[in-house]
Amino acid sequence: MKRKPTRPRPPLPKRLEAARQRFELWRSDPNRDRSIPDALWNRAVKLAVAYGVHKTARTLHVNYAHLKDRVVASTKTRAPARSTSTKFLELLPVESTASRDCLIEFESQRGRKMRVELKSVDVDLLETLTDSFWSDDDA
Repeated sequence: MKRKPTRPRPPLPKRLEAARQRFELWRSDPNRDRSIPDALWNRAVKLAVAYGVHKTARTLHVNYAHLKDRVVASTKTRAPARSTSTKFLELLPVESTASRDCLIEFESQRGRKMRVELKSVDVDLLETLTDSFWSDDDA
């Protein structure tokens, strides 16, 4: 049975490669402690949030379940308390045919910011943008 030729893997992002080298340096030290230092775990958690738990665990050669538990714990401690009051803003379409400029700034509960400048107000586009912006906060 013939094996398919393997495609070369794309290079790792610089931050992930730097962390892999730090983990390898730590592992190569004969006087190291058996448990991974908190500084390395913290770096792994940040990278897992950015690049995914599976890719980070595979690259850094750490236990997937342990890394995932730390990522979940870090998001629980950092997430702000949700407000119980509901805030709603209804945007009605402009009836005028005149072009109007519009500037809207959003800030999510997680601190992410988005600034939208529209040269002619398109409510459908605005609705799509706001839905995609807020959807990440529910995850």
